[in-house]
Amino acid sequence: MPKEASGGPTTADLLDCLFGPGECDDHTARHLVAGWDPDLPCPARSPDRITRGDLALLLDAPVEALRGVRPTEHVWHVSVRPPDDPTLSDAGWAEVAAGVVAAAGIAGHGDEHACR
Repeated sequence: MPKEASGGPTTADLLDCLFGPGECDDHTARHLVAGWDPDLPCPARSPDRITRGDLALLLDAPVEALRGVRPTEHVWHVSVRPPDDPTLSDAGWAEVAAGVVAAAGIAGHGDEHACR
């Protein structure tokens, strides 16, 4: 079940929050489980390959490439927990993430170009 979604302008700040200790030290086992690129390295698991700042630049690249007016708040973050709160594998969480962005109308299943 998703919690209330929040939006904002700063991808780097969100990544710092998610990959950092969090306000209540509630983030554990921090890592990526899904993305537009299946070979995208995770800054938590492969900091020698990509930093949080590098990931923020990649995530923001489509917005930065826009000509004309850009959205002022282009970051969407939502916390999700399946109803029965099972322990899921990364593949299971990736499936949940794909379902959430599809249900929200952000990216259809299999649409690799809809969002990052």
